[in-house]
This record gives sequence, structure tokens and C-alpha cells, in this order.
Amino acid sequence: MINQFFQDADFLQTLFDAVPSFLFIVDTDFQIHHLNSAAISLLDTGRENILFRRAGEVLHCVHSSEAPGGCGRAPACRDCIVRNSAGRAFKGEHVTRETTKMELLSGTRIEEAYLSVTASPFHYSGENLALLILEDVTAQKLAEEALRQSEQWLAITLRSIGDAVVATDNQGRIKFMNPVAEGLMGRRLEEVRNKELTEVFNIINKDTRKPVENPVKRVLLEGITCGLANHTVLMAKDGTEIPIDDSAAPIKNDKGDILGAILVFRDVTEREKSEAQLRESEANLRKALQWKETLLKELYHRTKNNMHIISSLLALQMRTVKDDQKAACPFQVMQGRIMAMALVHEKLYQSRDLYNLDIRDYIEDLAKSIHSSFRSDEKNISLRLDVESMSFPIDQAIPCGLIINELMSNSMKYAFTGRKSGQIGIALHAPEADRIEMVFSDDGKGLPDGLDVKEATSLGLKIVHNLVQRQLDGEIECEGGRETRYRIRFGRDANAEGGA
Repeated sequence: MINQFFQDADFLQTLFDAVPSFLFIVDTDFQIHHLNSAAISLLDTGRENILFRRAGEVLHCVHSSEAPGGCGRAPACRDCIVRNSAGRAFKGEHVTRETTKMELLSGTRIEEAYLSVTASPFHYSGENLALLILEDVTAQKLAEEALRQSEQWLAITLRSIGDAVVATDNQGRIKFMNPVAEGLMGRRLEEVRNKELTEVFNIINKDTRKPVENPVKRVLLEGITCGLANHTVLMAKDGTEIPIDDSAAPIKNDKGDILGAILVFRDVTEREKSEAQLRESEANLRKALQWKETLLKELYHRTKNNMHIISSLLALQMRTVKDDQKAACPFQVMQGRIMAMALVHEKLYQSRDLYNLDIRDYIEDLAKSIHSSFRSDEKNISLRLDVESMSFPIDQAIPCGLIINELMSNSMKYAFTGRKSGQIGIALHAPEADRIEMVFSDDGKGLPDGLDVKEATSLGLKIVHNLVQRQLDGEIECEGGRETRYRIRFGRDANAEGGA
């Protein structure tokens, strides 16, 4: 009778075949009496291999093959949505789009498929039938599952972040907050979900106490990433003030449309405490350095004054033997050495840098002072200076000054006997970044043949040799001939600065 109906109703068959979903008509024994072309295409077999068989058998349900009696006989069949939906339809109930996961055999492999089941009662010639509409929603389900897992992964990630995170929609309404944000704001997500962020995220300027514009508002309007200014304070629900910094960025889709904004902020209380402590430490250090420099300048000043006192005492002593030039000479030499050291302390006292001085300024003043103290109307000894401007630490400046004092004093006293004029030259340069060369010369009567500075018996040259070797860790060469020349080389102190 049923088959006769479909033979007489070709229009119904055409209607069936036009539906893209899989249509089955089954009887109360769950046998298929009719199906559409979409179902035949799905099952990939002829109509004759489908009719009067049960749905689980033609779909190749794993459970149908497990039971000897086939579809409906396996324990799992009791929970089958397809079977139960048809059973409910036989009782006159309409079942709409219930989803089930089925395990289907594909050759020797088992594949999972998701079906959406719709069942409606269907009566013809007194027979109780059911119309089953099956839709393959596997791709949709897998996409939903992937999206669910992605959202779950994202939520777990955001909850695990140490910073506070708040996400809004494109109207600025809160959609997500991680636990850190809940803790800082003193509000639960359930409490503020779908509220505008501006209602619960209250921020002010710490200094002016005026409200600060919420950065999310600008992000949604302009589609840019922006942050808060310094000294921004978050007012928590209980009134607690928490200094924060933050950044907000737009959430966009593939087309560039703004879907919402994400706000990330953090409590910077400890950082501000550390910065305040650092500023206090720096201030204390500056005070300590200023105090140290004050004491150091005072020390230089007193050292210079004490040396001047000693020099004055020597000058007084020289007056007592002014008629005995030989007796006065040692006092004059000693006075020169003291003044060479005193000049260093005077220069450092006058300098902004209490550890280094300009060697050119020092040598020029020293040489002119020695030249002036030995100058006489009977002789015209000129002074030629060629000194490069560079910073010298006190530990190198003093030995250089004493060397110049010894060599220049010696020249002024002995090199020009019997002559009315002559010239003394002092040059100092850095031929290499880490090397210094100082040259002292005069065009006097010259040195005795075969003189070796290392073996010299005079006190002055012994002092020069010791200063070069022990104080400057350098070397000295002596050249005779028409012009006496002392060439001194030593390493530049690594702590010295560049050019003055």
C-alpha cells in the first residue's frame, strides 16, 4: 500500500529529492520504506540495498555490527538518538534537531560523525510511520569544538597571566576579566559582565585627583593602541587606591572591523616604592659625594697651604745664608720640589674635577714658575712649551711635575754657564691612546760623554730615574750632542679621562 502511494505521487518524490537533507520514512520496526536522493548519495549504494533495512544497518553503525540481531539489538542502541527520536514520533511527538555522535564503519576504519535528527509522526492508510530528517553536522560540530577549545585555551591563558586583563565588546561592555583584574578592582566577573567598563574601572590622577579618561574609549573610537599616563591610580570597589600602568588595544576581525578592546594593567605599588627608594638613595649618594668633594677640596687646600708654609720656612732659612750660595742651593732645590707638589693641589682645588687635572695647564704654570725663580738679568733663557691638553690623575701629575722641576732646575743652574742665552723645551703628547711621551730638552753645553741616567751619581738625576721607573712605571732615554734631550715614555692611567 505504501509503495503504491509513492508510485501514485510522483510529485512527492520530486519534493523529497529536492531536499538537501537525508529523508527516511520508517515503520515501527524501524525499517526504511522510502528515502530521497540525498540519502542514497550519502550511503553510496543502490535503493534496493537500503529499502526494508534499519537505519543503523545502512549507516554502518558500529553497534549494529556488534549485535547478532543487528540494529536495535546492541546495548548501546537503547541510547541511540536516531532510534529514540523515531520512537517518540510513533507516539505522536515532534522531535526537532537533536544532535548525536555516531561511530560509523568506513571499510576497516571507524569514523565519528555528528548527525542532527528531526522526527515527525507520519500516518498513511492506518499505518503508523515516522519521517526522519538527518543532517550531517560533523564539520559544524568540529568547528564548534575547535572554537570551544580555542576559547577555553584563551581563557586559561588569560587567567594565568600575571597582569590584570579585561576584554570588552565594541560598545565598551565588559565580557571577560581574569582573576588578577577581579582582585585589583574588587569585583567579580559575574557582577560586572555586560556593564560598561567606565562604570567600574575608575581611575584618577594621583597628583591632581582628577578623573583620567579611560583608554578603552579612545581605542574603540580611533582603533589604536594606547596607554595611561604616569601617576594614574585605580580606585577599587572598597576605596583602596592602587597605582597602575596599563595599555589598551583594539580587537579586530580579518576585515579590520573593531569587535572590542582588551585592557591590560598591573599594580605598580612595589615598583613605585623601589623607584622612590632609588631616588632617595641617589639623593643621599649625591649628598655624600658633595660632602666628600668638599672634604677633598679642603684637604687639597690645606695641603697646599702647608706646603707653602714649608716653602716659606725654607725661604727664611735661605736668607740666613744669603751670602753663601753653596749653602743656600739645597734649600732652593727643596723649595722647588715642594712648590711643584703644592701646585698640583692648588690646581685640583680650583678644578671641578677633584681627581684629574689638565696637564698642559699644570706644566705651563710650573715651568713658568721655575723659569721665573732662576731668571737673571745676565742671561736670557727662553722657554718653549708644546704640551697637549689632556686629563691626568694626581698620581701621574705629581711625578711629572717633580721630573720637570729636577731637569729644569738642573738646566737653569748648569747647562748655560758661560753663555748669555739659550732655550729649554718641554713637550708632552699621547702618540697612542694608552701611551704618553714627555720630552725635556735644552741647547746648553750638553752632558758628559757616556752619561747613563741609571748610573748617575747626582741626586737630581737619581730622583728623575726613580720617579720614571717606580712612580710612572716607564722608561727614560738620554740623548747628548748639540742638544740635551731626555725622552720619557709611560703608560696612560686607565682611569684618566679624555681630553680636558
